[in-house]
Amino acid sequence: MAVSRTVSTRISWLFLVIAALLAVLSGGRAVAPAQAIAPPATFTVAQSPATANVQPGSTVAYTINFATAGTAVSFLFLEGSLGSALTIDSFTGGLGPTNCTSSGVNNQNFSCNLGSLGATTAISAITVNASVRNVADATTIDLAASAFVAKDGQADPGISPASDDAGLLTVQNENVQVTLTPSLAAVYEAGLVNVVLGLANTGAGATGSFSANLAVTGGTVTNVVCPGGGPGAGSGTATASCSGIAIAASPSPSQSMTVTVKAANTTGPGSLSASASLSPGIFAVLGSMTPLPVNELTLSGPANAATGATVTVCTTNAPVDTALIAGHPSTLNPLAAGDYVLTPAGGATVSGLATATTCGAGQQGVSFTSTTAGTVSAVARTNAPGTGTTILGLSNAVTVTFGGGSAGTQLAFTAAPTSAVVGTPFGTSPIIAVRDSGGSLVSGDNTTPVTLSLASAPGGAVLTCTGGNTRTASSGQATFSGCSVSTAGSGYVLRATATGLTQGDSASFAASTHGPAAKLGFLAQPAGTSAGSPLTTQPVIAVQDAGGATVLSDGATTITLAVQSGPGTLTCTGSNTRTVSAGVATFSGCTVSAGGAYVLRATSNPVYTPADSASFSAGSLAAKLSFSTQPGDGVAGAPFPAQPVVAVRTAADATVTSDNSTSVTLAVSGGATLTCTGGLSKTVSAGVATFSGCSVTPAGENYTITATSSPVLTPATSSAFGVAAAPPTSSNQLVVATPSAGAGVPRSRLTFTVTDGTLAPTAVKFIIKRPGDNKYWNAATGAWEAAVHQNAATGADGNWKLEITGTARRQFVGASVTVEVRATVGSTTYVNASIPTIAIR
Repeated sequence: MAVSRTVSTRISWLFLVIAALLAVLSGGRAVAPAQAIAPPATFTVAQSPATANVQPGSTVAYTINFATAGTAVSFLFLEGSLGSALTIDSFTGGLGPTNCTSSGVNNQNFSCNLGSLGATTAISAITVNASVRNVADATTIDLAASAFVAKDGQADPGISPASDDAGLLTVQNENVQVTLTPSLAAVYEAGLVNVVLGLANTGAGATGSFSANLAVTGGTVTNVVCPGGGPGAGSGTATASCSGIAIAASPSPSQSMTVTVKAANTTGPGSLSASASLSPGIFAVLGSMTPLPVNELTLSGPANAATGATVTVCTTNAPVDTALIAGHPSTLNPLAAGDYVLTPAGGATVSGLATATTCGAGQQGVSFTSTTAGTVSAVARTNAPGTGTTILGLSNAVTVTFGGGSAGTQLAFTAAPTSAVVGTPFGTSPIIAVRDSGGSLVSGDNTTPVTLSLASAPGGAVLTCTGGNTRTASSGQATFSGCSVSTAGSGYVLRATATGLTQGDSASFAASTHGPAAKLGFLAQPAGTSAGSPLTTQPVIAVQDAGGATVLSDGATTITLAVQSGPGTLTCTGSNTRTVSAGVATFSGCTVSAGGAYVLRATSNPVYTPADSASFSAGSLAAKLSFSTQPGDGVAGAPFPAQPVVAVRTAADATVTSDNSTSVTLAVSGGATLTCTGGLSKTVSAGVATFSGCSVTPAGENYTITATSSPVLTPATSSAFGVAAAPPTSSNQLVVATPSAGAGVPRSRLTFTVTDGTLAPTAVKFIIKRPGDNKYWNAATGAWEAAVHQNAATGADGNWKLEITGTARRQFVGASVTVEVRATVGSTTYVNASIPTIAIR
């Protein structure tokens, strides 16, 4: 319970006197006096705890409560010094803006600025929180009246101290010593160890309440006994703890904490250790625990033994480790015959179980035998004290093979086929054992070569095995694989022979040409060329047994073929269903309808496991040539304005983009001469042949170009076109007068005019091209088209023009065009030497 002392200071009259003197000194003038210090009439300091014994690390709080100031104060400060035994940790409360700071070597001094206060301002309490330092010897804390002072930081240097001290505290500087004592020098895995923490108080007085903790490495806490029987925690974890401990002064351990720890199960030798800690952490841990070795319980014994022989399996631990088992029954029971788990397998039987008497000094073990061949696995276990059933730890396993210690005298089949399919590996691969005279496996035999042959078989039959018909025994057994016979029939008997050993024969079995029908399989995988053409390899599907042999006796199963994946459909001559003959269905005339990747699936009636073909590709079926770009009217000997482009296409008019090999050749009609850059033949790329620099001579009309190919496809003939005579040099008399080149011509006044100088033509034509997409204006249709069009001008000599009117003008919005003029004078055609580019808005 906190005790408060009231510290009263009444100094208001002092400030009134000072104010009057200031007035006199000013010559009687009305001067506003400085705000002198006027701390609250009453402020109290409450210490918590009050007079008491305290421990290093504990907390002491000083709460200062104020009444109202009574008189306005400019800057009120609260200051103090708590002495060398306390360290200030924090501040709480106060009137904002409160700014409290601490200082000093041990952070023991403080100062709080409470700011400017009115006469009736309420001041919140301020609490200074400090912790007790762990000084060298026992000491006291007794804060005098001057420990807390209030002063005006602006107008008056005077201070107002407290009138009494804050209360006497006695510091006890305990030093708790901890010693850790394991109960053993070593332990087996899963063994129990008692770790004792001895607690001694070497200080001057009794301690307060504290907690002790033990952290375990390499084990698990199973029980905690605290000093005085208090509650403990941590069972089942790696940390034990006791709380509420208090110790009187004593130079030697007067109390103890006992923690039972179970060593961890490991795959080899390990270590168990523990470390102690106290809370609060102001006490010294002067003791430590030496890591405790954790030993692995291991066994050793023979790998092989003759049937009926007595086998002894012993522990392999050093005598000191064995003494742990025999000498500490409270921790681990001594091993007895019942502490060994013996597991027979492979025909072995365990008998004659007894505690071994022939193991080495300090060792333990078990003896047993088996009168039949097989294996026995032995494992030792350590049990919880007094239970004999709760297993704490297990040793390694020692496996003894009975029948492996004698000399081999005979061979015997341990696995053999009961039936076979000609040419197919046996469903059960032969395994031949080397056995002694008692019939036990000679498991130590790794050298005897064993040969497999036919003791009886149909005439001409041959036995073949993967890697040959001879195997060397391994652990007393010769295992064959991939064995098959060549002829159908009954009465097959396999024979195993080895030099010096009695041969062994298998039971008789029969071989058939196949097993029961189970699945379908492709004997010939489909392969494609082009869509619409018969596959280059037609599918052949067989009814097969589980081993993949064709069921030759099957003449009734129907097999249907369809597209499992791919872009088109499958069509075969007759239908897509065939009835098998001798287990085989052969398809013909099968085609796919579209180019792409395909997988075919075969299904059957009756239903067997379907079969999918390997993936194959079919190219698109090329059928014809087609002009993608038509040659247009031109000038004799000059490249066409539009150069020919020819595509390889399907019957459905789709370009065969997979074609990169067809050669396309051009020829012109009418006895004219056609020339192209690089020649008249081009190999297609992605199904397209693009020509360049093509021109025709002499001048003429109604020319056509024919495209042919290799391989042969349906040819293509271009649209008719005309070739004008090459213009003479006087063609420079033809000049496009309007619109002006480069100008932004409005579409509302779109009229093309030409001056003809002295040519006096009888006809003029305009070729208007849009370079952005290489299309030409066709005044007749009012549209831009891919073919070259010569638009007839109107007028007479010296006044030729082409007007764009009506809705046709919309086709020119935002376009940039070139204007070529062709003027006819007699049989000669002239063109303008300079072809302008005109922008239209």
